[in-house]
Amino acid sequence: MARLLFAFVFFALAELGVLLALGQALGFFRTLAVLLVSSLVGTVVARRMGARVLARWAQAVNDGALPDDGVLGGVLVLAGGALLIVPGVLSDVLAISLLIPGTRALWARGVRGWLDRGVASGRVTTRTVSMSGHAASDGSRRTPRPRAGGVIDVTGHELSRSEAQPSRLEPGDD
Repeated sequence: MARLLFAFVFFALAELGVLLALGQALGFFRTLAVLLVSSLVGTVVARRMGARVLARWAQAVNDGALPDDGVLGGVLVLAGGALLIVPGVLSDVLAISLLIPGTRALWARGVRGWLDRGVASGRVTTRTVSMSGHAASDGSRRTPRPRAGGVIDVTGHELSRSEAQPSRLEPGDD
């Protein structure tokens, strides 16, 4: 947590330093114009790229597959779009590197490697969440896991409330 706080403070100070240097080189109004234009362009690019990514995701989901870019690529595009809206030169450079497919692939490879190392060391844990999980006794939703090498194949039908009866365990039925 302390590293993350340090990174945010360092990035904000670096951004401020670049803006001050740019302001001295170009003047206040030109620097302000650069920031406004980059934010406006960022908004347009974020909408366009975000819409394209979401359309590809929707098409892949409708086809029953994962998106080509994968979830990580889509998240990087959305993060790049958000960073372009934030005023600042360094954030714009970072955002553009997240939006260009070639450099985004490099970022994705780096993030994936970082996640793999984190999972291997135990610093990062993963959880699988399913929207179609089965209700547990405590009200939470849980998804059954298939046994090793097996497939869970369940056939069922929906009962109306009047048809459904709570099951009762008799002594010795466990």
